[in-house]
Amino acid sequence: MVQEFDAAVLGAGVAGASLAKTLADKGWNTVLIDRKTFPRHKVCGEFMSPESIGLLHGLQLEDTVSALNPARITKARLIFPNGRIIEVPLPGTALGLSRYALDTTLHKAAVCSGASLLDGHVVQAISQPSAGEGFAIQLRHSGEIQTIEARTVVSAMGGSVPAGLPGHRRLPDKGEGYIGVKAHYDNMAIGSAVELYILKDGYLGLSPVEDGKINAAALVTSRLAKESGSSAILIMEQFIDMHPPLRKRMSQAELIPGTAAAVFPVHIGSRPQIWDRIPLAGDTAAVIPPLCGDGMAMALRSSQLCAGMADQFLRGELSYENWRQAYTHAIRSEFLRPLNWGNMLHRLLKMPAAAWVLPQLANTVPGLSSRLVRATRL
Repeated sequence: MVQEFDAAVLGAGVAGASLAKTLADKGWNTVLIDRKTFPRHKVCGEFMSPESIGLLHGLQLEDTVSALNPARITKARLIFPNGRIIEVPLPGTALGLSRYALDTTLHKAAVCSGASLLDGHVVQAISQPSAGEGFAIQLRHSGEIQTIEARTVVSAMGGSVPAGLPGHRRLPDKGEGYIGVKAHYDNMAIGSAVELYILKDGYLGLSPVEDGKINAAALVTSRLAKESGSSAILIMEQFIDMHPPLRKRMSQAELIPGTAAAVFPVHIGSRPQIWDRIPLAGDTAAVIPPLCGDGMAMALRSSQLCAGMADQFLRGELSYENWRQAYTHAIRSEFLRPLNWGNMLHRLLKMPAAAWVLPQLANTVPGLSSRLVRATRL
């Protein structure tokens, strides 16, 4: 017998898991599907901006997340190879929390709310058996094929959706590709700050997370990655070696085994892709340059917007076409400004003169750095 659901959410990251929880809270029979198994480490800055924390409150998860002992972060530092530093106070307290802990917590919350979790299930195809509403989703699990049905489907599969599925982005013919890598380290302390180390070939962020660990996450050009080697750790080591202040900072750091991860390709500068037969959420819809530190807030906000409209659709209060129009308008209205500013900053930091000009500007124009931080926020 084919299992039937009101809603299927593809991708069990921050956007997908929070969306599944919200729909289950509203009484809908919801399934959350991911091709990988959990818990696992994922490439992420693991920095939760003040905006993210407010959105967690709306999910009634703020206390649950606080119990995980996240690091408290109050300022950001941009550090250039020449040793120049720009320090910016954050507009509120941010949290540092690993995706290993956060995703597990969100999954438990979704299941407690009544959602079903199918991890280790690969989506093979999505189809509409007839012209009416409803979708058939073909899944592969442990070598076996099964099909489930859902009245509506949302994709939150991340920034690299497989070809043939809604939300897939074709690699651009021109321009640089990027690779994301991360790992956790012990035996280093950076206080209540997140540090961003800049090179022309990318940047690496250090963020304190729970239990005194430090998350190191880098976004580097594919060119640098090819020169470094085939593993996340080799890429990280090459970046560290190229940046004198970072090399000094991490001289005593100890890699925590089993925490390394990598992701490719990472699309930077792409315009939002909000609807592709079905609604898209999180990084599937829009990727803000990681240096902005608001990726998780965007994931949570897109989930919040989508869940409200999905609820209206399932109740028969909103047509599918009106949902598409309203959701597209909402994402563009809220996300385009921070995305545009984030892309501009990403391009600016790649300029050879950035290491000299930007610190000078920050010192000359009071409040400039803080205004740029606010411009990249929801």
